Amino acid sequence: MELSSLLGEVFTPAALGDRIEEPKAPYGAGSIPPPTPSPHQKLVIFTEHRDTLNDLEGRITTLLGRKDAVVIIHGGIGREARLKVQEFFKHDPQVQVLLATDAAGEGINLQRANLMGAEELKLQESAGKPNARLNSGEARKRADILQGRLQERLEDLKLEAQISPLPPVVLGGVLVVPLGLLRAMTGERRGGTPLLPVDTQASAARARTIVMDIERRLGFDPIDREFDKLGYDIESRVPGTGKLRFIEVKGRVSGAPTITVTRNEILYSLNRPDDFILAIVEFLDDDGHRVHYLRRPFQREPDFGVTSVNYDFAELPARAAAPG
Repeated sequence: MELSSLLGEVFTPAALGDRIEEPKAPYGAGSIPPPTPSPHQKLVIFTEHRDTLNDLEGRITTLLGRKDAVVIIHGGIGREARLKVQEFFKHDPQVQVLLATDAAGEGINLQRANLMGAEELKLQESAGKPNARLNSGEARKRADILQGRLQERLEDLKLEAQISPLPPVVLGGVLVVPLGLLRAMTGERRGGTPLLPVDTQASAARARTIVMDIERRLGFDPIDREFDKLGYDIESRVPGTGKLRFIEVKGRVSGAPTITVTRNEILYSLNRPDDFILAIVEFLDDDGHRVHYLRRPFQREPDFGVTSVNYDFAELPARAAAPG
């Protein structure tokens, strides 16, 4: 059926009286009644291809003589714009034809408009064209499926509108109290013993300097080997003998809970038990210090995979002696 004939059957020939006419074909012989002509009817045309959509838009606009009589929906149109087009088609009497791709036209209420696909296929079947890609029953079935999907989506939107957040569930909490506030509440004076031992590069360097001064006073020739990572910090030469004293230095504030010794330091002390000294520099509250020399500090090597061992700070100085 020609496009102008279809439009004439739907919108009455009077609507197209002074417009461009295409050759008219008879509606067809059969039991399918033609639509009741009326300028207030709405026509939905589905097509699978965008090019066809654009071509139909130009032809129908020319035939109807008004550009605002035709609106289109395709996959490239956003959701908000698509909804506006649907509203224009449903409620604006000047909009008579909606062109849509199958995918883009799912939200259209097909019951409010003539479905060109089904009607045209009926005409093709009546005219003896059985090789149409879809028969009229399949076209109507597709329309019903689209309408059903629309209703399901609307129901989903209603349920989503009823969603409300649940009250939060607290799984745990943390209270952070400043150290200064704790000291003020307990009456501890500033500069008192810190809660954790201080072991920085500065205090370590200070401890090595103190031990090297002691070694010089004892008549030995010390060399700082800290950064060579040999298993000890100071190599102290005994003048006139060629012997060396290997001293590992640990600086800790008084009252610190532990002293950490690496696996390499323990192994070196066990390999050179007569020449190895663990020097512990204990820093006091009044910026003073005490130095303890402990020979044979370790009794066995660490287990396999152990990289360091913590020793009780109070136990080690108790076994130590004065530097010498």
